[in-house]
Amino acid sequence: MPIPQIVILGGGFAGVAVARRLESRLREREASITLVSRDNFTLFTPMLPEVCSGGIETRHIVSPVRAQLQRTQYVLGEIVHIDLDAKRVDLQHTITGTTMTLGFDHLVLALGSVTSTFNIPGVAEHSLPLKTIEDAETLRNGIIATLEVADVTVDPVERSRLLSYAVVGGGYTGCEAAGELSDLFGSITRYYKTIRQEEIKVSLVEAGKKLLPDLPERMGEYTTEHLRDCGIRLEIGDGVSEVDENGITLQSGRRIEASTVIWSAGVRP
Repeated sequence: MPIPQIVILGGGFAGVAVARRLESRLREREASITLVSRDNFTLFTPMLPEVCSGGIETRHIVSPVRAQLQRTQYVLGEIVHIDLDAKRVDLQHTITGTTMTLGFDHLVLALGSVTSTFNIPGVAEHSLPLKTIEDAETLRNGIIATLEVADVTVDPVERSRLLSYAVVGGGYTGCEAAGELSDLFGSITRYYKTIRQEEIKVSLVEAGKKLLPDLPERMGEYTTEHLRDCGIRLEIGDGVSEVDENGITLQSGRRIEASTVIWSAGVRP
């Protein structure tokens, strides 16, 4: 009797956890386990804001997928097509581009999430997500660029816009990103001789009634107090209606001028 084939799609927290659990629960002759992921590492996404601010290095939040598995076969690839009737998955190797097909008896979908824009105009074009290593590096480079340009900008209006930063989303990532921005500016602005610390403005926008709504209330209250103490401007209870190249328009009609908008307002499968 052939050994059942279990295929897991996704090498994030869920995919790797399923593979490890199956390894511990099933004997080798009871099932063959294969995990497919487009990245050969698992990313600890909650600490991306620290990478953005330079608080930690990229290597501190990645773990090789192969090192986390014992007898699970790992395949580096992008999923091209899933045929549930024929029980097969078509893949394309991430590096070589070659295609292959995996058959399965049991299929686990653990493909994670992507940033949700909620179809708000301008979000995709004028804001930066914080979901991947590349996002963190792009954001950090962009912030440094605004400081470099502001350092030689004479026009006070443009200078104010360049030194204004907005984070949308009062969940864990948004609050962490706002706090890390504050720490980043506190540590590097001394190298920009024409920029004063008080010129830099960081805003955090949350459409709901409070920060960290999914955590215990006291944690949200503490975070609110801490961010205010750091000088971060909190816009709570007022959502975003549009994002453009110069900043954010809130649902109330008020404007937040900003050179950089970080979008962490939610995800979708």
